[in-house]
Amino acid sequence: MALVNFLRFNDDCGAGVADEEFWNVFFRRRLCCDSLHSLLDGKTAQACGMEVVYGGSGYPSFHREVVRETRKAIAARMAQAEKQEAEPPATVREIARMAFDELRKQIRRRIDQKLRFFYGVDTEDVNRSSLSRKGETFPIKQGKVMDALRAVSSGDSKDMLLKFIFDSKAVVFGFDQQVGMTSYHLSPDKYICGYVHEGFECIGPGKYASGLSLGRDFRTRTLMMRKAGYEPAEGLFELLSSALIAKDHFKEVGGNMNMVLFDRRGKKREDRFREVVDGSARLAGEIIKAHLAGLLGKDQAIDLLDSLVYGRVDFKTVEKKLVDKAGGPDGLMLVLRGYKLREIPELLAAGSGKPGNRSGAQRKGGRR
Repeated sequence: MALVNFLRFNDDCGAGVADEEFWNVFFRRRLCCDSLHSLLDGKTAQACGMEVVYGGSGYPSFHREVVRETRKAIAARMAQAEKQEAEPPATVREIARMAFDELRKQIRRRIDQKLRFFYGVDTEDVNRSSLSRKGETFPIKQGKVMDALRAVSSGDSKDMLLKFIFDSKAVVFGFDQQVGMTSYHLSPDKYICGYVHEGFECIGPGKYASGLSLGRDFRTRTLMMRKAGYEPAEGLFELLSSALIAKDHFKEVGGNMNMVLFDRRGKKREDRFREVVDGSARLAGEIIKAHLAGLLGKDQAIDLLDSLVYGRVDFKTVEKKLVDKAGGPDGLMLVLRGYKLREIPELLAAGSGKPGNRSGAQRKGGRR
């Protein structure tokens, strides 16, 4: 699974974040999952004036196939447009519908594979309640066999791999020149491609914590403030905070919070769409953690994020500013290493802040 969060800042700007954690059939934890995929290549994005990203939570190979086939469908549409046989896609909604069509095809393909492997039939045979071979039709008369076939065909079977597919969720988000920033929720189990009218979307483990975090901020804003939206750095602060709070309280959320950033006003593609991953993503997360621990004020954290992500200030420079604004390296390092907030003042008062400097009574300690 993966946590994927999207927030629309205003008509022109927005961002999405996703963690890196995935559990292989519940047994092996991996921090290498890539859940955010751009659906448009540079040429198509420039021609259509759009940027669209697919964020998938659930089984990674399933989402990879959906992304691959959606890209092929978009390329075919663009080839038709060059021959003036069709109009090129113009809105995020059109791309979301194309992704949803491919999602349904991939579900049906996997169901048919399962039916052929175990029973030698496909979905059409199940719908007809008969098997056709070499011009002859053989009715399937066994009631229990038909019940089993229908369970597989409808996704109601207990097969774990099919269950993973139907439990998967996706969100397609980005901007176009007609509507601006929009997003669409894709649900395999309910066959839904729905417009996200709230302006934010959270899918995957931890979505309830993320929704609560964003909701608390929305409650502080008047209707006119919400209509005006966020400044990009402020919106990114709220989005990253929601993801890291989910990481603290829910399983299957871990690793860096990788980001995609949108700005419809940009003149070049690198200004309209960017990915922030690896070191920069980790440092952005550390800025939020320092704020949540009380070492940074909200305005300070937003200023650091603005410098790092939007100002593109050098990584080392921002890191040094973070250490200075957090009151030095000792307390910040303890926070980032996972020490409990209530024990950090005692560790700092004891000396350098290293566990080895605590007295025997402190090490044996009672509850904090």
